[in-house]
Amino acid sequence: MAARKDAMNDFWPTEVMPDFEVKSKQFIEKCHEVGTRVLHLLEMKLGMVQGQITECNTLWDDESKCVLRLLHYPATDHVIGSEDLDQNQWRAAPHTDFALLTLLFQKFGEEGLQCARRHHSKDVTESHPLGWQPVPVVDGAITVNIGDMLQRWSSDKLISNLHHVVMPMGEDATKSRYSMAFFLQPDDSTVIESEKYETVTALQMIQGRVRAYWPTTDKE
Repeated sequence: MAARKDAMNDFWPTEVMPDFEVKSKQFIEKCHEVGTRVLHLLEMKLGMVQGQITECNTLWDDESKCVLRLLHYPATDHVIGSEDLDQNQWRAAPHTDFALLTLLFQKFGEEGLQCARRHHSKDVTESHPLGWQPVPVVDGAITVNIGDMLQRWSSDKLISNLHHVVMPMGEDATKSRYSMAFFLQPDDSTVIESEKYETVTALQMIQGRVRAYWPTTDKE
């Protein structure tokens, strides 16, 4: 759900869930409030100008890019054993998040999220592989993840960690997994300045990350 002006017009399921729009917007606004508080603390820790990264993530404006995703990982129709899995099978493939900050709400008892232990490290070799660390689901807690934009803005002082969701094993494979992710993302025209990288707008950075993940052979 894009928190941009008019983006969700005609998409709200008003007939079957008449209060879904109101509750979704209330939840988005609470997520935005919490995410902004976290960014404010990071601003202070990094010695940044107050408001530099907290005041560029608007809601419901023409350039707003914050997004709430309701995620469903479908169940399989059979129990999965270790002999059934290919090493390149996941519920969500390894990736980093594009935005500044992600607030992830996981359902207690539904595991699967893992973060790379050695991402962005020169020590990753064939003899010293990446390695994955499970992120346990803590009842009532919010998992916070740094995104690519915040890594760039902080000149790599904060790292956008590689993560994935593994395939479940045994009886867990026959059960769905649900989570909600709120992505706090700057407005399109926001200028991202860094001591380490060239200056870009938020829109330019998103376009670059999209091309990197989903390359096209079309000539511009």
